[in-house]
Amino acid sequence: MSEQRTESQEQGSATLNKEQIELIGVVLDLRLKAVVSEMRLAIKEEVEKVRVEMKEEVRRQSTLFCWFIGILVTIGLAAGGLAVHKWPQAIPVAAVAPAAPVAQVAPVAPDLNEPADPNEPADLSQP
Repeated sequence: MSEQRTESQEQGSATLNKEQIELIGVVLDLRLKAVVSEMRLAIKEEVEKVRVEMKEEVRRQSTLFCWFIGILVTIGLAAGGLAVHKWPQAIPVAAVAPAAPVAQVAPVAPDLNEPADPNEPADLSQP
């Protein structure tokens, strides 16, 4: 009989009763909740860090974009200014007046030594 008790005692120590199982469940549940809360906190910190980095990157790229647009606008204004200054000025026709009256060309006197050819045009190069 002593052998039977030893076997039953060994079997009894190997099996867990309901209270022990519930206690283990409570301990594991608390530990699991602690791990989950640690993971959530770590994830929240990482998300916040990435969010800050993204804000800084967007701010940096926005600044670069504004500089780029500003340079393009400056170049456009400079080109427009040059085009306006180099473009021929439009002067109204009524405002244009000759600086001096136009002299009329005097007829060329024929050379007295040569007879004048009526079929030849007059030479206008002589004064």
